Amino acid sequence: MRFSRLASLACLTASLFAQDISGTYAGTITIEEEGSSRTEKGLIIVKENAGGLSITAGPTSAEQYTANSIQRNGMTLKFEVTAGVETPHMLRFDVAVKDTALSGTVTSQREGKTKTLPLEFKKQ
Repeated sequence: MRFSRLASLACLTASLFAQDISGTYAGTITIEEEGSSRTEKGLIIVKENAGGLSITAGPTSAEQYTANSIQRNGMTLKFEVTAGVETPHMLRFDVAVKDTALSGTVTSQREGKTKTLPLEFKKQ
């Protein structure tokens, strides 16, 4: 009984000191195709409220798409976004929050092709 109380207290203490990850993160995604490389700008907006998260992502603040299947494990986030209007495609993000940055990968599924691309976003 005493052990379970200590374990509960440890979990509660860790959650009280968890980093608030709310904010706007801007950065780039590196795309390599057919021997060439280019970067695309992106924006991820994270809002943390009452223990829940809402996330949007897109190329600009005017073009944002709502994230689904949001999972948080400590300072790691996984979420999915269906982006695009004319040709919608699925983006799966797997990022780590460290200090004021989001870094990791985004996996794009478009026209039957899957690509995993690195990303680096900084908190604005």
